[in-house]
Amino acid sequence: MFKMAEKRFGCASNEDIDEIIKQSKPHNTQRNRKYIWNQFEKFCQLRNYVLTAETPTKHIANILKDWSINMRKINGEEYKEYSLKTMWNVTAKIIQEKYFIEHQRDFNPFVDQEFNDARQARNAKRKILQNMLEKRKVSAVAFKSDEYEKMINNCQEKTPEGLQIKFYLIASLELAWRGGEAVKCLIHYFQEELDHNGKPTGRIAYNPVFSKTCQGGDQKLCDTKWLIPNQENPRRCPVRLYKLLLEKRTDKIKTDRFFITPNPFYQKSGIWYKNCPVGQNHLSIWTKMCARKSGLDINKHKVSNHSSRSTAVSNMLQVGIQEQEVLKNYWSCQRSITKTISANKRRTPFRYRPQIEKQHAYYVVIHIKYNK
Repeated sequence: MFKMAEKRFGCASNEDIDEIIKQSKPHNTQRNRKYIWNQFEKFCQLRNYVLTAETPTKHIANILKDWSINMRKINGEEYKEYSLKTMWNVTAKIIQEKYFIEHQRDFNPFVDQEFNDARQARNAKRKILQNMLEKRKVSAVAFKSDEYEKMINNCQEKTPEGLQIKFYLIASLELAWRGGEAVKCLIHYFQEELDHNGKPTGRIAYNPVFSKTCQGGDQKLCDTKWLIPNQENPRRCPVRLYKLLLEKRTDKIKTDRFFITPNPFYQKSGIWYKNCPVGQNHLSIWTKMCARKSGLDINKHKVSNHSSRSTAVSNMLQVGIQEQEVLKNYWSCQRSITKTISANKRRTPFRYRPQIEKQHAYYVVIHIKYNK
């Protein structure tokens, strides 16, 4: 029986198991851990920090707090936001493992209250780097103004799908939609603004019900954003396209989804859309499809529906407007743009008006960008 058990089960020793675990770790992971720890050791030498078995946990937390704010590259430059997060987490993990294995001390820098200030310092530094255009993490490529203009111009609004895609490209930039926000967009999210006399002002309010995929924090509703009539370029006017889309919806369409399936036989029947929402998989490739048709290299950079929001945020960061302004209502953002124009004494015909703004914030940003 004992001999059968020996044949059935392996006989690897603890040393062999440790070697198997070591070999299974990716080479890049081991190299990155070694690089990060070397940088941390150099930092400790310059700060005269010494980690011993008797070092108090609070002092270790203060070292990590100092490290989170003052870590730099070899040339003295700031790390990117995502790199800072990774380096701090790896350093904290190595210290945790070191003290547990070598000194039999158990603490957790990611949970323990003693390390709360260190974690808060890491998060604060990440927010600072997120507001720096060249340091923030970009999950999707931001288009240049001429690239985005070309994508919009290639959309044929005289066709059902072309009309929807054209409105999507403009609205997703103006409203800074996240990647999956368009597919969940509903008709009742939009509402035409009326003045005190009940007459339309020309603006369209956008205010989605709060969900995990929509911005708004813990509020029940996110701040209202606005689609503004574009009198500078009526062909790109989101309000005109919005009203045209509503006109093309027949009484038979009962779904509340804003983007619905085009009717392939619309030329014969005159009915543009079916009573069926556009599929999530199909809508998720609209931006990539338009970029490919416009001749952009979609293999070189990551292009997705989130690229519209990335483009909007990048344009605002270039003129000193923080990303958090995107989450606020349009007028807060517009006032910030106006202050930026005044502070830098740039000549521009776009001025803030308390009633109806005639141009989009996007055009103001582009005007500032190319008229320095």
